[in-house]
Amino acid sequence: MLTKKPARILIVKLAAIGDVVLTLPALETIRTLNPETKLYWLIGKRASPIVQNHPCVDDLIEIDETIFWQKRLWPLIRLFWRLQRYRFDQVYIFHWSRWFHMFFWLMGIPKRFGFARDGMSFRLTQSFPFHEGLRAPHALLQYCAVASRGNSQQVTEAFVPHLVFSSSESLQIERFCQERNFPADRHWVAIAPGGGHNPKQLMPQRRWPVNHYQQLVIALIRQWNALALLLGDGTERNMIPSLPPDVNLHCYDLAGELSLRAVALLIKKCRVFIGNDSSLTHIAGAVGTPALIFFGPTAPDDKAPFWIKHEVLYTREPCSPCYKYGKAPPCPYQLKCLRHITVPMALDAFQGLLQSAPSL
Repeated sequence: MLTKKPARILIVKLAAIGDVVLTLPALETIRTLNPETKLYWLIGKRASPIVQNHPCVDDLIEIDETIFWQKRLWPLIRLFWRLQRYRFDQVYIFHWSRWFHMFFWLMGIPKRFGFARDGMSFRLTQSFPFHEGLRAPHALLQYCAVASRGNSQQVTEAFVPHLVFSSSESLQIERFCQERNFPADRHWVAIAPGGGHNPKQLMPQRRWPVNHYQQLVIALIRQWNALALLLGDGTERNMIPSLPPDVNLHCYDLAGELSLRAVALLIKKCRVFIGNDSSLTHIAGAVGTPALIFFGPTAPDDKAPFWIKHEVLYTREPCSPCYKYGKAPPCPYQLKCLRHITVPMALDAFQGLLQSAPSL
C-alpha cells in the first residue's frame, strides 16, 4: 500500500534580517497549524543565519536575494524550475510586492497566501491587508494574520521571535569574551550605531547621529561603569569618532569581527542594547535583551519589540514617519526627527532600562 507523501509548504521571506526576525512567530504558527507537513523556507543568504537550527523548518532554500530586487531574468528562471521540482502544495508569501505573487502563481502552487498592499494582490487564493507606519497593527501581528489565515490568535510568549542556538555556539561566544578579558564587574552594553541597509536598499538616514553616539558612549562609560561593545557589519567599523583614552579602554569596536549568530549571542549577554531601527534591534528583541531604540523616518508603532522591556525615543515630527514600503523621500530638514533626540534623553531612558534589566 502506497503511503501518501506529506504536504509541502513553502515560506517566502528573503530579507531584510529584521523582517525575517519578525516573521519567526508566523513560522511557528504555520508549523502549529500544519504539524505533519514538510516546511521549507526560501530565504536570502544574508538573512538565513536567523533561521538556522530552528526546529520548525525542515529545510532552508538559500538564494542570492538580489535576483528578485534587480529582476535578473536568467537566475529567476533557474530558481523557478528549481522550486517547481518540489511540487509545493501551499506558499506563504511574506512580501507585499505583486511581483512575488505573480512568480508563485506562474509556478502553479495551488494555495497561495499573502498580503494585498493597498487592497491589491495578484492571484493570491487568500490575501490580507498590509500596513506600514501606522499605530496598529504591529508588523509581527500582520505576519501572524497571514500565517493563521485570518483566524484571530492572541500573541502569547509562544508567538514571539525565538532564535535557536546550539551549545557549541554558546561555548564559542563564552570563549570569545574570556579571550578579550571583558570585565564582569561592568554593565555590558551592546551598541549598534549603524544599520539601515539590506540587499534591497541603503538608508543611512535611519541612524541617530554618530556624534550623539560618541557623547553617549563617553557618558555611559564614565557615569554608568559601562563596557561598550560596538556591533555591526564590516562596513560599520570605526563609525564613532575617536574617544578619550580613559573611555577607549572600556569600548570595543567589534563591527565585522563576529558572525550574525555570534553577535546575537553577545547581545543576549548584555544588560542593555542601544541602536537604531535596524536588524540588530530586532535581534535584541528575539534574544530578550532590554532595548533603547531611536526612531526617526520610520515609526515605532508597528516595529518596536513590544514583548520585551524597551524604551523608544521618537519625537513624532509633523513630517515623520516619511518611510513607507521601502522608500523615503530626501529629507529637507536635515533629519531633525533624529537630531532632536538628545543625549540626556537617551541617558534617562538607559537608566530606566538598566534598573529593570537582569544582571549578567
